Amino acid sequence: MKYSELQTAGKDELLAFIDNADRTGYHPVPKDAVQELNNRSNQDLADKTLKTGKIALKVAIWAAIISLISCAATVLQLGGVTFSNISFAQAISVHDKKVDGPKNVERNQIFQSSKLIALTSKGAISGATVSESYKKKDEAEGSEYFTFFGIKFRITDAFMVIFNALLVIFTFFLWRSTEKLWIESKNASLASKKSVEIAKMNLVESRRAFVFAKNIFSFYELDVLTGLYSWRFRPIWENSGETPTKNLRMHTTVVLRNSILPDDFNFDDPNADFGVVLIPPKTTLHGGLGPKFNIPAISPQDILDIEAGVKFLYIWGWVKYSDVFDGYVMHTTRFCWQITPVGDPMNFKPDVIPASVTFSTLHHRYGNEAFDESIN
Repeated sequence: MKYSELQTAGKDELLAFIDNADRTGYHPVPKDAVQELNNRSNQDLADKTLKTGKIALKVAIWAAIISLISCAATVLQLGGVTFSNISFAQAISVHDKKVDGPKNVERNQIFQSSKLIALTSKGAISGATVSESYKKKDEAEGSEYFTFFGIKFRITDAFMVIFNALLVIFTFFLWRSTEKLWIESKNASLASKKSVEIAKMNLVESRRAFVFAKNIFSFYELDVLTGLYSWRFRPIWENSGETPTKNLRMHTTVVLRNSILPDDFNFDDPNADFGVVLIPPKTTLHGGLGPKFNIPAISPQDILDIEAGVKFLYIWGWVKYSDVFDGYVMHTTRFCWQITPVGDPMNFKPDVIPASVTFSTLHHRYGNEAFDESIN
């Protein structure tokens, strides 16, 4: 598995990679897969927490709705009993009276024959009318009511109203608590996602290839006509990252000028030649040669003129490359240095006094930068 495949790999693939890590080539070491797996697990946990919070919130809302409906139904039922103008006992007392008239003869006969025969403790028989029975029943049922502001309420119904009201209040607070839990879960999920993004960004930034110009390397060559040595130069590029470069192109220019390089100098040369190479991780590599072989090298007299401040020697260049993580980003590093020689080039003898001439560099005010561009 390559670095670029870590972010799209599933948990099972990551676990399989950890168990069977391929340590050859430029594949990531198992700790990278472990880190990616931990990030994925944290993200899954945050998503599940958020989902649970949403479900709890929906349950609380539905519980509140059901409680309100139940409370409203109980209140309506209680109102139907309470606001009746004729009580149950009063309705029964109407039937306790004897009604005359031909239409009510049958009713009176039935009423008079409805005597309750009870056997007393002495064996005697005593009778009680239906009206007396209903009267006792009405008195018993009267104990189930209480009066509040002139309105009769059934005690059991009142308890049901109070219970449902408490249930509504409890459900309201449950809903508020669940809502807060959902908000906190959402914030935790967002924070977890941000943490995962930062972790991935740190992984990429700490592992990706990063190429920069480190120093220059000087080459001397013998002029057979004069017996003196001239010089050409190459930049030393280093990849400080832990992964190789991809599609790297490099360019180098060495110029001897009669004036200093202006601040507004245009380093973008669309016709610049370049080489295509690969720089392994933690590796240095020499860049292009300058001056080119079709241009005369820097002579001993040129070096004397540079030391006298009459001429100015510059080297600049760039590298453009991608990394193994994101093939749609082009990284660019530029450099521009002024080369300052020190020593006597007329007496330079490589096999006798090799250090009689040395070269150092000064960074130019412009032309030293690193930036990224998207590849369309």
